[in-house]
Amino acid sequence: MTHKKPYCPVLFGRIFFLMSILVFTRTSAQTATDLSVRPATSRLEIKEGGVVSVGFIVTNTSLRERTVSATLVLPTGWRTVLREGTYNVKARSEDVRLVSFSFSPETEAGTYEVSYRATDPLVPGTTPEAAVSVVILPSRRLDVRLVDIPRYVGGGEVFITVFDVVNAGNVGGKVALTVKTSQGFPAILDSSTVTLGPRQRRPVRARVRTSSSLQGKTSTAVELHAVFTSDSTVQARMSGVTDVIPKTSEMKDEYHSYPLVVTGRTAGEDERLGGQVEISGIGALSEGGSDKLEVFLRTTDIQSQSSLGLRDEYRFRYTSPAGELRFGDWTYSLSPLTELSRYAFGGSGKASIGNATAGGFYNETRFYRPSQRQAGGFLRYEPVKGYSLGVQHLERREHVQAGVSSLRALLAPVQAALVDLEYGVSNAGGIQDKAFAGQFSARVPWGAFDARVVNAGGRYQGYYRDLSFGSLTLQTQPMRNVQTEAYFRSERRNRNNDTTQLFVPFEQVFQIGARYSNLIGLSYRKTLQEDLRKNPQYKRSEEIGRLRLGCALSFVDLFTDLDVGVTRNVLQGGTFPFRRYALFAALSPFASQTYTLSLDYAKDRNLYTSEHQERLSFGVGASVLLAQRTSLQGNVYWSHLEAVTRQEFTLLDFILRHEFSNRHQLSLRARKNYFVPGVRTADLAYVLEYRVPLAVPLHRSGSSSRLRGLVLGEDNKPVSNALVNVGNAAAITDSKGEFSVALPPGRHYLVLDKASVGLDRVTMQPMPMELDVREGREERTILNVVRGATIKADVSMKTFIESTDSLLDAGARSGILIEASNGLELRRRVSDSRGRVEFTELIPGKWTLRIVGGNIPSFHVLAPEKTDVSVAPGDQAVVSFSIVPRKRTIRIIQTEEPPVVHAEPDRREPSEPCLITYDPRLNGYMLQVSSWGTRSKAAERVRVAEQATGKKATVERATVPGVGVRYRVKVGLFSSATEAELACRVLQRLEMEPAHD
Repeated sequence: MTHKKPYCPVLFGRIFFLMSILVFTRTSAQTATDLSVRPATSRLEIKEGGVVSVGFIVTNTSLRERTVSATLVLPTGWRTVLREGTYNVKARSEDVRLVSFSFSPETEAGTYEVSYRATDPLVPGTTPEAAVSVVILPSRRLDVRLVDIPRYVGGGEVFITVFDVVNAGNVGGKVALTVKTSQGFPAILDSSTVTLGPRQRRPVRARVRTSSSLQGKTSTAVELHAVFTSDSTVQARMSGVTDVIPKTSEMKDEYHSYPLVVTGRTAGEDERLGGQVEISGIGALSEGGSDKLEVFLRTTDIQSQSSLGLRDEYRFRYTSPAGELRFGDWTYSLSPLTELSRYAFGGSGKASIGNATAGGFYNETRFYRPSQRQAGGFLRYEPVKGYSLGVQHLERREHVQAGVSSLRALLAPVQAALVDLEYGVSNAGGIQDKAFAGQFSARVPWGAFDARVVNAGGRYQGYYRDLSFGSLTLQTQPMRNVQTEAYFRSERRNRNNDTTQLFVPFEQVFQIGARYSNLIGLSYRKTLQEDLRKNPQYKRSEEIGRLRLGCALSFVDLFTDLDVGVTRNVLQGGTFPFRRYALFAALSPFASQTYTLSLDYAKDRNLYTSEHQERLSFGVGASVLLAQRTSLQGNVYWSHLEAVTRQEFTLLDFILRHEFSNRHQLSLRARKNYFVPGVRTADLAYVLEYRVPLAVPLHRSGSSSRLRGLVLGEDNKPVSNALVNVGNAAAITDSKGEFSVALPPGRHYLVLDKASVGLDRVTMQPMPMELDVREGREERTILNVVRGATIKADVSMKTFIESTDSLLDAGARSGILIEASNGLELRRRVSDSRGRVEFTELIPGKWTLRIVGGNIPSFHVLAPEKTDVSVAPGDQAVVSFSIVPRKRTIRIIQTEEPPVVHAEPDRREPSEPCLITYDPRLNGYMLQVSSWGTRSKAAERVRVAEQATGKKATVERATVPGVGVRYRVKVGLFSSATEAELACRVLQRLEMEPAHD
């Protein structure tokens, strides 16, 4: 018996449930991975803000079409250009989505992330995402814009110039600012450093103080320089120009003066004290300035009272085109082989006649004992420009009496080249000796060359003696900022091996180097020093390499040197290293402050004693403008030498200077130094000076001329700060309304600046005012400033009412030329479309107005022909002109034969009205006044119609059935039919009967 298993619905339900879970789980897993997003590029670099597009690839790997809803995730402040909506991606395919977004130009440079999310609405948990890195590249740009600068300022005044500093890039940072003026006026910024973000701007004000001692009108440029502190290559400049006009202070007679400076000086140190007076001056005695006198007197000698004291000096020099005279303490020279430079007390002179020049001197030393005397003379001849031959002779008395003579030639064979050759012979105590000197130098676009040689015997008595010398310098510049240099020098003394001298010294130096601008430089130097005796006392050499680095920014200059080398004592066999480090910096954070810093460190050995030496020095300097006329300069220097004997030196030096408004100057200088070891560890020296500039009048100016004037208002009160221009010269009136301008003789034109007295103000004198300035004379004038007057004029057309003598207003008349005159000035204006003319800024008084031409129809007259108007300051007057038709009389002349009347088929009766049509295309009315069988006849009527109506007239060709070709005369455009009808009546009055087809 077979048993069947019972049917169990619960079991089948459980199996179906488990299978459903498996299928759903598989489907969910497949759904989560069959939709993906990847970027077309993982990194995108852009320069500036704007619209950017990037692609994303959406892939569907499932077996069914997917619906995708996309979202673009952007950084804060960025915007989507086209919003991404819902789209379908087919089964087992991919879709490239191009999205666009924008960001502000103010966005700072950096890396930002843009994400793309794709979502299937049927499966909310599926949201694949991809990101692109958007790199905004740094862009650094600066811009400086001029906002405001006054047109002019008075001398001694302070004016403000406003600039805008703009960061035009996308990188923020600090910007260093400096300001300067072309005339050297002190300028101070309200801020020397500003911090700007991307696309930000900041107004900056420059305060400039002008000088009150100007001799004439001066234009000064105020320039602002901006530079990024993080990148000195990013710079910007902007400048503005203003005129500085001297203010009139006093009205004095003009004299030619000689400038002098008188200085009183007191110097002391410890308990010693001394006083000194100094008088100096350089100027011309004649007005033309062809000569010059130089004076310098300083007495007494106070150098023994203080280390800051000065010796007494006396010297005079007068030069003119004919020659030169000198007397006193000078440096006297003849030539290299006679006397090249000698400071002594004496006199000299030279004179030129044609191409020849002769001169001489005599002097005696003041500060050497026993005193030494010299007398010399020369004769030089220059046959052509650039070539000269000279003879020199020198007599000197020192230990022995000696005479030196030489022959010298100067040649310039080509431009920027020089050949200097000299041969000399000396005689002292019957012993003669010779010398030779030569120099050849040239400069070419790619570099320069210089060679020198001196060979003087051991008993030669000239400036060079007992010397064999030669040098060669070669500089090249292959590129703009690249320069190379090579230098060689050889020098030997004691050429005769004189045993009374300790050595026969010989020195040889060779150096080669190159540099790029001021940024970097490399050089190598080798020096040999040797005693050439058979038993030499020394022989040493030195080899040093130098690296120089430099950096010049807007407010700081930084330079550093590194010297590395060795020194050798050839006789003793020692070799010692040499090291030296040097640093120099100049800092100008403000226009009124400058600071310097120097640091020097060296380590080597003494070639004579072989002991170690270590030197360190440090210096700080400052120059500060404490106030407008007060400045402080200071220097601190310290040095330390570490050797067998320790040495240390400190120096403090300060100068405080103040300039008064009258140009007097007071200064105080103090110096204190410390030296260890020393008997006195500290010395304090000081000097107090008071300087007074003077102008000593020599004679009244014979060729100078001057214009003095007075500017008065309506109530005869003075007008101050008014700008008066006379050609290129200018002046500003003072509180009394006075001005003064120095002018060359001749004809000049004066103009009073309207903006300085008020735009509604005029002068009673017509501008420009013509002035005739005579030589050596002073001209005076008075300018009266009042409110300007205004006169308005209206011009209208009149016409007769038909069949009457009454006039009808035909409207305003444009294109009428009206003239206004007061006997001194003449002005003309043309009436506008409303028939109006306006004359403004007129000088008060009587004016005559008349119509002198323009668009006036034929057979018309003016009413009135002219009119007189009187206006007071600030008044306004109105006058009217009418253009009316002239009345004419018709006369019939009887002849012997009866007149023959010809019928004109193309003319109609005068009483027939004109044809007036509206043109919608032109939005106006056209008037057809006649029709003719020939074009020439119609053209004649065109000219008459234009004169009568003031409107444009044309000829239109038309074919009329039964008549043929006709040429119609049309006038227009008219704004209304009434206006066209009035024009028709005017034409009928002129017997121009309309005829129509």
